[in-house]
Amino acid sequence: MSSIIKMSDASKIAIHAVAYILANKNRLVSASEIADRFNFSEAHLYKVIQRLKKSNILNTVRGPKGGIKLSSPQENITLLKVFESIDGTMNSKECVLGTDICGSKHCVMGNITQIVNNIVLDYFKKTIINNLEIIDDLQKQP
Repeated sequence: MSSIIKMSDASKIAIHAVAYILANKNRLVSASEIADRFNFSEAHLYKVIQRLKKSNILNTVRGPKGGIKLSSPQENITLLKVFESIDGTMNSKECVLGTDICGSKHCVMGNITQIVNNIVLDYFKKTIINNLEIIDDLQKQP
């Protein structure tokens, strides 16, 4: 069964990449290491890294000892900041049918779209990636 909540592949890659880099913040991380860890396309990952770099979340260091790191000691990066750096402003007023929420009392979806959108937006605003349990898991894995 498919999920109602959809994220672009680029946003999924961005959130996982930032989490991995936060888990390894004491060293530079290579794009190939991230791609291997999460089974991402390296080409797609490079595009995502460029957008995260443009949003001042990540920085890259060139050369044989180069890699990717946080732009600065940003340990308070929210899911929303990462998501919006890839997909633009999260719109809590959009229906799952791809239109603006009409506000009709007679909508086939009722008001569930508005409720779910607001819950996800609130969660993304409040959730700091560095505080997620996955950071501990990523630090423990080779």
